[in-house]
Amino acid sequence: MKLKIQYIDIDLDVLIISSKDASKLEILASSIIKLTSGEKNLSGRVIKTSQVVIPGVIGIPSSMTGIFAPDEIVDVVSIHSPENKRIIDKFLKSNMSLSEEEIKSLVTGISNDSLTPIQTTAFMLYHHFKQVDIKEVEMLAKSFADSGNRITWKSPAYDKHSIGGVPGNKVSLLIVPILAAAGLLTPKTSTKAITSASGTVDTMGVLAEVDFTPDEVMEIANKTKGIIISGEKLGIAPTIDKVITNAGYPLGLDPPSLILAGVISKKIAMGIDFMVLDIPVGKGTKFVESDGRVFGRTFVDLAHAVGISAKCGITYGDVPVGHTIGPALEAREGLSTLIDPSSGPNSLIEKSTSLAGLVIELAGIANRGQGQSVADDILRSGKAYKKMKEIIEAQGGDPNIKPDDIELGSYTMDIVAPANGWVIEIKNRALTQIARASGAPEHPGAGIHLLTKKESVKKGELVARIYAHSEHALEEVRAQVAKLQPIVIEGLLLGTIS
Repeated sequence: MKLKIQYIDIDLDVLIISSKDASKLEILASSIIKLTSGEKNLSGRVIKTSQVVIPGVIGIPSSMTGIFAPDEIVDVVSIHSPENKRIIDKFLKSNMSLSEEEIKSLVTGISNDSLTPIQTTAFMLYHHFKQVDIKEVEMLAKSFADSGNRITWKSPAYDKHSIGGVPGNKVSLLIVPILAAAGLLTPKTSTKAITSASGTVDTMGVLAEVDFTPDEVMEIANKTKGIIISGEKLGIAPTIDKVITNAGYPLGLDPPSLILAGVISKKIAMGIDFMVLDIPVGKGTKFVESDGRVFGRTFVDLAHAVGISAKCGITYGDVPVGHTIGPALEAREGLSTLIDPSSGPNSLIEKSTSLAGLVIELAGIANRGQGQSVADDILRSGKAYKKMKEIIEAQGGDPNIKPDDIELGSYTMDIVAPANGWVIEIKNRALTQIARASGAPEHPGAGIHLLTKKESVKKGELVARIYAHSEHALEEVRAQVAKLQPIVIEGLLLGTIS
């Protein structure tokens, strides 16, 4: 159908069509339509009306002025899919699994926006409430991978991935250069933090550029053997990102079946052949240990089904990894540990070398149980730091950057021990919430430095320092610290009875 453009002064990000024209196009409520004129095109959600526009006219918000000329004639088509509505009705009203074709149809619908936000939410809830069969998860992972670009390497590619849940988890800054120094191609991709105080990309972004095209990624990785980048420009499995952003994050849901499908789809698209999955367990993480082990077994089986050789590491997640939370602080700590491992936090070194060791064992460089020793030798010999300098330079950063060169927030708050006693609890979720209140990850210099994680402290001893990006943020930090009590210190006397 051909309609004439009319710009309308409204505050809604929608297209407006007359009820009469909508009937001809078989447009339903909240359907998606596409407008094209030559090489110009625009897709959006549509509203039907009998008053705002007349038949033969399509209304566009004035905020979109410039896409088409006023009164320009455009072709209008509906990309609503009645088949997707049938599929959604099927899984909402029955306990039946979806077929491969049905899964492909839904993924296509999410990708081209022909699924409405409510329908995408229904898809998320289906995975939240249903025990999805592993075969269905496999088909979903493959469909997600097919929704974007794929990268193919000339040699085997290795990776480490974490399902998250532990603040300060900057281990990739050590693992990638360790593996690359061992001669293993390690193209590490990640996303920016959504709910945490810093993701791998946020931390690496302090040291170097992280956004590259597929051709640039292949050039850098083939040169250095290692790369730590954002997957955003690569266009790999983009549909799972839309599901998380549009439905998972707003609802606060992270169903295991979608974690599985999402991680595997990204690895398929990145051409990964061998990988280790880090599954932190404990207070404040996504899994208790027993559930983490079940999830890990499922992940290994799923990875093998799509041709990826995988191992899972069940890691301790009750407290942060290392002593820092926030992009700049974590970049400082990671870089310091690479430069002088003897000064690095034991938790950071132990976790990094153990996970890197599992990858090294998968590669056949070391026998089972001996990989961590190889990884530790590479770290302590300085080879990992040398390799990290190569990676930073190849990604457009300064290879000679030192930890003290990295700027921190100008506004600080200290947490001190209120009495002699013991640190009996460090609350991960509270620390994450406070670090985000300080401005992390949007403001890289914001975050938390835990100055002690030892058991015994003395009254007045500095326990943590919080860096904020503004006075206003610091006021919010003070309120959050008072409310959440992120570090609990108690003396031996717990109470009195008289």
